[in-house]
Amino acid sequence: RDIIKVQLFEIYSKLQSIITAVQKVRTNLIKPAYFLFYNSLDHTIFIDGGFDFSITLNYMSVDSVWSSWRSKEEVAMELDWAEKIGVNTVKVTVLLDYWVYKNTSRVNEIKEMLGSIKKRGMKLYITFLGVREWYGEDYTFQPRTGRIFGKVNFLTWRYHCEQAMTEIIGEFKPDYACVIREPLVDMQEQLAHATKIDDWLDCFSLMARQISKISPATVVVLENGVSTPADYELFEKIQKLKNKNIAFGALIYSLKDIFSYNQYAKMCKVRKKTIIAEFWDSVVIYIDEYAEDFIYLVYRWALNHKMPLINLSYSLNTHTYDYSPTPAFYVYKNIITRTFMEGVCKKGVKSNPDGIWGTLYAEYDEAVNINYQFRNGGTLKDYKD
Repeated sequence: RDIIKVQLFEIYSKLQSIITAVQKVRTNLIKPAYFLFYNSLDHTIFIDGGFDFSITLNYMSVDSVWSSWRSKEEVAMELDWAEKIGVNTVKVTVLLDYWVYKNTSRVNEIKEMLGSIKKRGMKLYITFLGVREWYGEDYTFQPRTGRIFGKVNFLTWRYHCEQAMTEIIGEFKPDYACVIREPLVDMQEQLAHATKIDDWLDCFSLMARQISKISPATVVVLENGVSTPADYELFEKIQKLKNKNIAFGALIYSLKDIFSYNQYAKMCKVRKKTIIAEFWDSVVIYIDEYAEDFIYLVYRWALNHKMPLINLSYSLNTHTYDYSPTPAFYVYKNIITRTFMEGVCKKGVKSNPDGIWGTLYAEYDEAVNINYQFRNGGTLKDYKD
């Protein structure tokens, strides 16, 4: 056993050195593209209205993401983490297996977790992932469709999932609710037959109408990537839906996705709002020094396109879950703090008697306290000063 441990350690060390070398090469290759894109953005745009900074609560175990469950203490620690970053919105993923198969104890745990987010005064963003039990057991591609087929037909999927989602949304009144996520890939793989884009959009539109009656303030979201011709067809057709309470949730994992979305927006008239439903670099860079550029670019790009929400995933080190601050933690916190200050300085904020104050994180490991207290009803109006 001791020999095996030594051998595994040597293999791990070699792999770690290879990964580090690849990251350095990648950084040197892609930095110029980041620099050019940075210069193409308008950095004078400030938030002129509502804007939501969100973070994904990774409440399920990273080791066995579909079956394990994190303790209440760990969920509370993640919520504490979100508050320290300064986000006003928390996103969670909800599996509908527990509602469909009536797992009451797990349903109660999820409801308790959703309620705890609301009690902390945060906005709630729920993404429903369908029923994982309905995935096909054989993960081989079918020769004709290129898709993995699941276990149920589309009508069965709709009957059970729509009931469960409506129940949860009616009870918790989330600010955002994704009722269909990646229908051409993720959801499709739960079904026993191929489903057309128009059928998914009919389902989405009907759900949006139902939700508008039980939770009028909820923005109903369809989350999808922006990288294939089918993705563009979905994006184009969603713009033509008549629902007023819907949004397209873009999944952004690289500069390529950003450029692709920009092209989509030029090819069709964008009538519905877009939010950044999820973003991180495709090699999960948020635990290394490269986090700063991508996070800031996504934020500024969202402002340029008048998107009202960005949701950062994996700011925790998901390999350790030790809650030690990562570069992403400081970068995102810094952006949120500066955004607040820009709003204060540009528009003027009339304070309450206790004043307004906060902390600006200027470096990854060094907090610089910035006193921005306004007392006796003072107002700061001049941004230049």
